[in-house]
Amino acid sequence: MYSPTQFPREIYEMETSTVPMDYPKIFHGQVAAFGKESVTWGVTLPAQITSSINRLIKGRDGGDLVIMPDGEVILN
Repeated sequence: MYSPTQFPREIYEMETSTVPMDYPKIFHGQVAAFGKESVTWGVTLPAQITSSINRLIKGRDGGDLVIMPDGEVILN
């Protein structure tokens, strides 16, 4: 079920492989209904996680960010 909400100020793109399996299944039919072939997944993040990410990526050119279930952010 959908409910109206304000558009978030910041959205971070996700790798499709990191999206829980149930979500792509649910949205697959709706994407087809709008004539699109794919979905770009995004997430909003709490300020603490955003701060951790900004601290970890400062001065770096690349890497894989991993957000652990407890909110810890790791840069591989």
